[in-house]
Amino acid sequence: MRFLLPDGIKSLPENWLENNFIIDAATPAELVPGIGKHDETFTLNGMINKIKEAERIAEKFMASLVIPIWFLPVLLYRLNIKATCWFYWPLAFLLRPLPTGDQAGWKQRDLCWPWRNPIQRLLIGLSLLWLVVSAVSLIGAENLFNLPSLPAVSFWLEYLLILDWSGLEPWHWASLVIALTGAAMLWLAGDAIAADACHDSKPDYGRERPWSLPTMYKLWRLRRLAVIATLLLALGSIVVHRQDDWLDYLPERQAQALRDFYGSDGSDRNEIHTHSP
Repeated sequence: MRFLLPDGIKSLPENWLENNFIIDAATPAELVPGIGKHDETFTLNGMINKIKEAERIAEKFMASLVIPIWFLPVLLYRLNIKATCWFYWPLAFLLRPLPTGDQAGWKQRDLCWPWRNPIQRLLIGLSLLWLVVSAVSLIGAENLFNLPSLPAVSFWLEYLLILDWSGLEPWHWASLVIALTGAAMLWLAGDAIAADACHDSKPDYGRERPWSLPTMYKLWRLRRLAVIATLLLALGSIVVHRQDDWLDYLPERQAQALRDFYGSDGSDRNEIHTHSP
């Protein structure tokens, strides 16, 4: 994060061009990565050498036709994977396959890690605390002590009733998802440990609660997706409120849409520069 703004983002186009058209261009193309160690025929260098060694014009012509058919998609794939990995990497990270039936150790670890990992317990506790602080700030301190008298309504439910749900922003919903999914994951892991499902002496816990592990994976993916959304929203907020000059690279309509989304009119930037020593 220290080098991301502004130099890091400004260097992305130059780095992308260098990786694709200098480093990749100097790296021989292979039909399958690593196949050159076993058979040079399926590499670009191997095909060029075959053309040089061929004695018949027909062989040279056929090899010349094979080169663009085999290796042009390889070069295009290199361009594509570097341009879209920011999108596909989170999907691959979120949608990793579930353990199969012979991976009992992985199942125990994935079901019980939220409770056994002290850092995760701390993060989940902090997310719940942050949710309470956010709710208090949205409701307002004056309204907390003037709750409506609603007989037979639980104390915590009264807070939900006075909360203005229409005023919640996308980052509020992301924080809500992080806190609730984290609490549910912690409860599932604690319940499994309490039921001795995470002990090595009893690995067949799936027969007792077949829904526990799939539910844990769904919560895990939803929580990670909310975390990614929160980081992207936070990065956008930093750009709009602290590095407003980056919006000059966008069309005016899109730049104004971002300012409206984050509730900025450019005064934050002017105020920062005004008070800077």
